[in-house]
Amino acid sequence: MSRPLLRPLLATAFLAAGLLVFEAWSWELGHARLAALRLPPLGGTRDIEIVLPFTPEAFNIQRLQQAGRLVRIDGRKVWLEAVSRRKLIILARLYWIGRIRPWHGR
Repeated sequence: MSRPLLRPLLATAFLAAGLLVFEAWSWELGHARLAALRLPPLGGTRDIEIVLPFTPEAFNIQRLQQAGRLVRIDGRKVWLEAVSRRKLIILARLYWIGRIRPWHGR
């Protein structure tokens, strides 16, 4: 192997390994958050309460609105209606989500 290519190859391998570790951690985190929450059937939706470790800002609110219908925000808690199974799994993998709990409507 040529010496000029060694450093870029090592850096690329290091970044790829870091990305794989982050993805594995995110996948496990999503499963842990969804363990207490029954997923809706395929094609179904679920109403949820999300507890964040901080007060949500505009970016967080917009990202949550992409998952379902935003009902209310109260401090660090956000309530969403009609969250699909796929979007629920995506939300559970976000590192900035604290807890996801079932919510039984207004």
